[in-house]
Amino acid sequence: MMMVLKLLTLLLQPLGTAALLLLVALSLWRRRRLALGLVACALAWLWLWATPWASTALCASLERRYAALPAERLPHADAILLLGGGIEPASPPLRNDFDLTAAGDRIVHAAALYRAGKAPVIVATGGRLPWTAGAASEADAMAQALARLGVPDTAILREDRARTTRENMRYSAPKLAQLHARRVLLVTSALHMPRAMANARVLGVEAIAAPTDVEVLPERRYGLLGVLPDAQKLERSSAAFKEYLGLAYDAVFGVR
Repeated sequence: MMMVLKLLTLLLQPLGTAALLLLVALSLWRRRRLALGLVACALAWLWLWATPWASTALCASLERRYAALPAERLPHADAILLLGGGIEPASPPLRNDFDLTAAGDRIVHAAALYRAGKAPVIVATGGRLPWTAGAASEADAMAQALARLGVPDTAILREDRARTTRENMRYSAPKLAQLHARRVLLVTSALHMPRAMANARVLGVEAIAAPTDVEVLPERRYGLLGVLPDAQKLERSSAAFKEYLGLAYDAVFGVR
């Protein structure tokens, strides 16, 4: 089921949708006008979401729902709940150490919250994905990274089963209960925070949003570049589409 949802998500993101339109256009090549129209639609769709103007607006609609505050301005809590997605575990012999991804700010922010005394323990949640067989869990990799940032191992509790945001919350809840943690600082990327908070509420986790990894800055002005395609902006748009698709799925099918 997880692989099916992953495939559908990829197909419904801008690049996947454009590829589907091009495939349909190819199958209708005898109907030249219709085929050319579909090709034009595919290219226009890709161009739109690759522009800084459209990508920034889409990402901002998610990122600005929760303010990204420095550690000293956040309240105290019973625990810090750190969601996976910011690290790739070591996979010897090709990769002998963990690799921080673009969302690796999550781990740095969680360590900063701990060092600021905002909570006495970090619950690192993230399992092994089906396509990373043989690798360590994300929770283990995050624990290694946190240790290098000065967090003692005794202050890190691993949850190594979760593969989705829903599972992050579901499998972390017993760990939090074990710690008698009633309120947590929820750490994830700003783009991912609306979906994470929605899952936390439904599954009964009292969470305070502590977003990081903010991509959209209000002072940026693109000018003419705002309407020209950029591969990085297409990637950011795709990430935002994934979040909206996840929110839509949860709204229709519920958080289970």
